[in-house]
Amino acid sequence: RENAVKDAFLHAYQAYEYNAFPADELWPLSHVPRQNFNGWGVSVVDAMDTMLLMGLKFEFERAIEHVATMTFDLPEFAHFFETTIRYLGGLLSAFALSNEPILLKKAEELGYKLLAVFDTPSGLPTFAINTKSGGVGKPRVLLAEIASCQLEYRYLAHLTGKAEYYHAVERINALL
Repeated sequence: RENAVKDAFLHAYQAYEYNAFPADELWPLSHVPRQNFNGWGVSVVDAMDTMLLMGLKFEFERAIEHVATMTFDLPEFAHFFETTIRYLGGLLSAFALSNEPILLKKAEELGYKLLAVFDTPSGLPTFAINTKSGGVGKPRVLLAEIASCQLEYRYLAHLTGKAEYYHAVERINALL
């Protein structure tokens, strides 16, 4: 059964690489690439911890090459929740399993670019941020979105020793 799961993952991921890399996702039936999560290759980042758990070192090394080129600059707004859970969380999870320095470097770079979402009168993060200019979007948020960034930012604070990441999400706890 383990091999069947690994084979299914490889089948899906190799189809993504062949048809859509470095786009965010692949529409499986039409084989059309989609850029719907900032265009930085979310499928790569999302899959890295799975690659490590499955022992797929070759695929992981190719993913590392892609991550090393990521700049996180986006001329429009990035959705904070999705960017945090999929990119920041993916980078931190893969780092936890591999200790690959570039993953922590890129996680810190992204975490820092997202910090401006917390610069609100309430301390609650905004819905979106422009990662290039630092401009923030509308102040509307959903409870699940504001509370779910806790793990990523606390872990980033732990790994980097930088208190600003911890304090940004601790303000949310104080309000809740």
